[in-house]
Amino acid sequence: MIIDQVILHNWQPYYGRGSKDSSKFDFTPKKSKSTNSAILYGENTQGKSSFWEAIRFAMYGAVPITDSTDKPLISYELSDRPLLNTEAYENGDYLFSVQILFRHGGEEFALTRGYDCKKTVAHPRQDHEMEETLTIQNLSKGGKLDLDPQRFINEILPENLVNFFMFDGERIEDYKNLLWKVDEIVLVDDIEKILRLTMFS
Repeated sequence: MIIDQVILHNWQPYYGRGSKDSSKFDFTPKKSKSTNSAILYGENTQGKSSFWEAIRFAMYGAVPITDSTDKPLISYELSDRPLLNTEAYENGDYLFSVQILFRHGGEEFALTRGYDCKKTVAHPRQDHEMEETLTIQNLSKGGKLDLDPQRFINEILPENLVNFFMFDGERIEDYKNLLWKVDEIVLVDDIEKILRLTMFS
């Protein structure tokens, strides 16, 4: 999976949606000899972790805080770290989404996952009043929709492996805990064999 673009609509600190107001990150190579590598850098609290969380959310539908707790979809309070931008929420705009344009197996795809309030709800106050949408379009085949997008994503990268391929240095303790869990050591060994390098020392 090679990511070409990430487009954020009302996602955490990234306020705005639509073709003009969304936040768009373009990773397509600018020169023919460019590699598919990119560095995302910036000061603290400027949205780096939120960006990585957007990719995880698009793929799996949640942003974990702990092993048993995910970030809420909506909240009035910024301190709750909701996925819907709090300014958008206060302005009555309850739609947020993440779109990823990527290449896989020689074809181009568009993955979009988001939430909006249910049609029967005027002003959502709880996560269960929000409704999810998830689509994957095969752009190489005229935008054909995959009928089971979550299965397709899991075949590319199973969720239990994602921490090894989407490293967030601010969560280093999570990686240490994963290493020392007895039931996960076989998983770590398998990944080290695939990558041919040591994950931890």
